[in-house]
Amino acid sequence: MDQYFEIFHDGVIVAIRGSVPNDITLEVECDYLRQYYDGTEAPFYVHLRNCRKFEFTNSNGEKELNLAKIAESNHEMTAAEMLDHEMLVRVFTSNVDESGWIDIEFEAVTIVDELGQPISINKLFHAADCYWDAVDARKKYFIETPLGSVLLSAIVTFVLLKTVSYFS
Repeated sequence: MDQYFEIFHDGVIVAIRGSVPNDITLEVECDYLRQYYDGTEAPFYVHLRNCRKFEFTNSNGEKELNLAKIAESNHEMTAAEMLDHEMLVRVFTSNVDESGWIDIEFEAVTIVDELGQPISINKLFHAADCYWDAVDARKKYFIETPLGSVLLSAIVTFVLLKTVSYFS
């Protein structure tokens, strides 16, 4: 079951509908994945059937159970793993105080598009593989070609100069 969350690496939970205990739906924005899946930037909808637990714990150990407040924080998913009968999804945001994880316990999961049409996890993995292959190809270009090396050096120099001037 963890692959249903792993696939949304860097995806952001922007809304949560429903209530616990019951069925809930996560609206997940993951533009790069959707772009490679079907060429759009529409969100994905992750339906969790019979969700018995949905609890955010921040890095300070403070818990949040209110689904609206959890969604307002726009948690970015970076990893997921199974723990016994629970799904543990680790999420991070740009706000350091809100980094942490979400414990989710549920019976079944399905992913659908904005029209409610089911989306195959295998097709999502294929789209993700295509995206990461393209990223690797761009990295390889920058590292292995003379022009790429010059461009990469220029980018690094620009970022360093901006950083130094920011802190000066």
